[in-house]
Amino acid sequence: MKYYYPYKVLNRYWVYDRYSNKISEVDSVTYKIFSTFDKHTFDESKAIECLKSYAEKNIIIEKIKEIKKYGKIHNMFKPMDIQKCIMPINDTELIKKYKNEIRHVVFNLTDDCNLRCKYCKFGGTYDYVKTHIKRNMSYEIINASLRFIANHYKKKETLIIAFYGGEPLLEFKKIKYIVENLNNQYKNVRYAFTTNGVLLKNEIITFLIKNNFSIKISLDGPKIAHDRNRITQNGTGSFDLIEKKINMIKKTNLNFFKKKVGFVLTIAPPYNLNEVLNFFEKNTYLNQPVIINFVDPIGTNFFDGFNMEYENKKLKDQQKELLKEYFKLKIKGIHTVRLKLLEEFFGKNLFVMDKRYIFPLEKFVSPNGACYPGLDRLFITTEGKLTMCEKVNEDLPFGDVFNGINIEYVKNIYNDYCSLIDKVCLDCWAYRICRSCFNGSIENGVLSEKRKRIDCKFKKQAAINKLHNYTRLKMVDENIFTNGTFS
Repeated sequence: MKYYYPYKVLNRYWVYDRYSNKISEVDSVTYKIFSTFDKHTFDESKAIECLKSYAEKNIIIEKIKEIKKYGKIHNMFKPMDIQKCIMPINDTELIKKYKNEIRHVVFNLTDDCNLRCKYCKFGGTYDYVKTHIKRNMSYEIINASLRFIANHYKKKETLIIAFYGGEPLLEFKKIKYIVENLNNQYKNVRYAFTTNGVLLKNEIITFLIKNNFSIKISLDGPKIAHDRNRITQNGTGSFDLIEKKINMIKKTNLNFFKKKVGFVLTIAPPYNLNEVLNFFEKNTYLNQPVIINFVDPIGTNFFDGFNMEYENKKLKDQQKELLKEYFKLKIKGIHTVRLKLLEEFFGKNLFVMDKRYIFPLEKFVSPNGACYPGLDRLFITTEGKLTMCEKVNEDLPFGDVFNGINIEYVKNIYNDYCSLIDKVCLDCWAYRICRSCFNGSIENGVLSEKRKRIDCKFKKQAAINKLHNYTRLKMVDENIFTNGTFS
């Protein structure tokens, strides 16, 4: 059982305490005591034997007493086991949530796409994942979806409607139909979608501007990087096509481009992070988001054509250099496009870390990074099934637009995920700062312990990186994440 994570940053010693969710600075002997906790569990005689070559007996005894005293005063350092992961609300509260809190709906209008990106989840390189098919959402399902929204959206907050594919602009007439219907019913609606941009034209751009859409355009950087993977059905690169459409938006309404258009960047080997960052630094404005993703390495043969030992070392070296740059810019507090891009690489998890809840651990916990299925985002598939988000896609459905949400299915999904956590996560020191969710546990359409354990390795390393980077910056300025950031 691991209750603590001791670590060093710039020759200073720190301990993350799972029980309190706090980070404390310690001296070198105390650091060593926490590092060897599993061998002595704060028992003085065992600790003396364990650390006799490192420190004198009286110093070890003194430090253990200090740990216990400090822990008692600050309610920390309790080696308490988690007994079980559970749903934290009862059936009545759960039903109330689903009747009142649905406000973000994603229409998966089509499973078809006009591009054939080599790393795409639906491109045939991933195990157990469907490939692009010519399947579109019917008007019958759209109308049933609109009725479903009318029955569940309570107008308390902004209704968020997103469109997904495939390529959603293949079904632009249906986007117009949905938007016109919702605009006639509600005053406070926000629209968004991600597109490869190829199908944009004046009529569509005018419609998007009129309805104040937020748009994310998939763009992998300069032409040489983009065209390597984002290709048309004929096998040619799509950069020139997309660049032309981006310029059309700028020409039509530059202010809309600056405020409402962002980009989604997927990083794949051969890695050249600086080349990509330089491109977006020159071609985006300060407040334009650039969402950075890496190709999912699990369950795919996409990487088979690369020397991944070499590429992974190269990536690690590049990230190390960019992290140094991020620290310098962040500490200076000069908010440039470059810092915005580096924030996307390194800063997002740190903002979450800074906002973590500080309270004592309980013996019964709920999933730390997982949502109530469908409440953060409700994903409607082309066939009208209800699932939890675009990442989970068609997996783990819990209803459909004709019959509504099946609360028993929701409970089963949530409880099955809790059972996975019971098996994999409860003895982990990083449990409270881990952001693992349903998506990291799905294999072949079902929740899988094997897949969860693979995801755990990535999430634990991410937690380690997060602690080191977070502490490094907080050492310079305690308020560095709250003073004029991009959060």
